[in-house]
Amino acid sequence: MAKGKWDAFKAVVDEYFHLNHVERVPVCDLKKPDGAIFYLPMHGVVRESSTTTKLRVVFDASAKTTTGISLNDLLLLGPSLYPSLVSIILKFRLHLANWNDGKYKQNVPWNKSSSRRQRSSSLSVER
Repeated sequence: MAKGKWDAFKAVVDEYFHLNHVERVPVCDLKKPDGAIFYLPMHGVVRESSTTTKLRVVFDASAKTTTGISLNDLLLLGPSLYPSLVSIILKFRLHLANWNDGKYKQNVPWNKSSSRRQRSSSLSVER
């Protein structure tokens, strides 16, 4: 890493210490055997074209330890953030969504008045 990039990386890490996002590893932890303590590798990614942040620090939670296990391997998976293909197809089949003039429209039930009668409105999302 070039000296200028190293100085920028060091400044980001120093800021993490200042904000109490990281702390020094106690000497007693340094003497623990493999598998008793884990470290999260990090590196800097430079993007010269960025106007706000030229360098950002990236943590590699998929890096394997000496035991062959990564932090990602130990974390629980959360729910999928994307709708399933079946739900997308069902929306079209049930006319809850349509494709018109190159725009994807999703029909949203909308009750403008206090009456019980539901009216269907379209929420247009251009693609």
